[in-house]
Amino acid sequence: MTTSATENGEQEYFNTIVLEPHPKLVTGHGKGFNIRCKQPKNLPNKNAPVVSMKILRDGQELSGEHVKIGDPLILNITIESKHR
Repeated sequence: MTTSATENGEQEYFNTIVLEPHPKLVTGHGKGFNIRCKQPKNLPNKNAPVVSMKILRDGQELSGEHVKIGDPLILNITIESKHR
């Protein structure tokens, strides 16, 4: 994940996720998605949303494990707002 400051004082976090249509081969037909999140730089931490990303295999979260080409995975991104 990369972070940067924008011209208007926001903090921006972004990452690129590439999905391949073939279960076992990396092809030229994959599709990339840019995921971006911006928030005011001076937003107090108590008001900042909680963002988490998990990669799951067979319903279990992966933690530093290797996967094989063709393993079915689920990417779960959750954003919980503290503004209620």
